[in-house]
Amino acid sequence: MKFETGKLYRTKDGKQARIFAIEPSQEWPILGAYCSDGTWFAHQWRPDGSASPDPRYQSPLAIVGEWIEPETEMFVGKVTSSNGQTTYVWGNTPESVRQAVDELIKKFPHTSWGYEMFRALKVDPDSYPEK
Repeated sequence: MKFETGKLYRTKDGKQARIFAIEPSQEWPILGAYCSDGTWFAHQWRPDGSASPDPRYQSPLAIVGEWIEPETEMFVGKVTSSNGQTTYVWGNTPESVRQAVDELIKKFPHTSWGYEMFRALKVDPDSYPEK
């Protein structure tokens, strides 16, 4: 992989890494930082992006690829029963929401349902309850 200064990369454990400088004459020529829980920590990498002095050990901080922004959009289905109860289902695609709605309706076949879908932005994906 070719590294460039100012570019964002992904570490083996999924952290964001930024390269500030490349000094080819050094044993650890890639100078930058990685982000962990919102804090940036200075770090150096070998020419191949590895982060361990022992080539047999793959450090979780090894650079494995370019940074790709996580998905920030989700789809939400609002399902309302004939007795006024409202349930929400969500997913990363409209199809996954429709499938979840269909499964919900199958569980209660003797109830009438209304359904609408809309897009939402993920503010903090960890704050959503599990499906």
